[in-house]
Amino acid sequence: MIKQLSILVSNRPGQLEKVTEVMMEVGVNCLSISTYDAADFGVLQLIVDKPDELSQALEQQGYSLLVRSVIAVAMENEIGYLNKILKTLRDANVNIDCVYSFVSKKLMKPVLVFRAEDADVVENRLKASGFTILKSIENLMD
Repeated sequence: MIKQLSILVSNRPGQLEKVTEVMMEVGVNCLSISTYDAADFGVLQLIVDKPDELSQALEQQGYSLLVRSVIAVAMENEIGYLNKILKTLRDANVNIDCVYSFVSKKLMKPVLVFRAEDADVVENRLKASGFTILKSIENLMD
């Protein structure tokens, strides 16, 4: 599965730039970025080419973070495709913890990223329904 870093950052100007500075110093390429915020902090979610190296570097800088496996599904750029994926998940009684998307330069397609319990079961259900699951970061890289 693909690893996602969830990093706790202060909700102040310049805090995202500090994380990207560490990324640059470590030589890590960002494939996807998403944030959500609360009053005093935000959670930065990243998919990068070297998640282990980045998580180690950020922890050394004092950041709190989690590394989690996420499910990535290649999407077709057509009306209703997202709905087909979500209907499949609903029919399987799958609860989605978080969801976002990005466009893969390599695939030239949107990629839906989400987290759910029983990821192996969810992946098998999506595969059986004809969806393409991206199992590793190499599937997204040039």
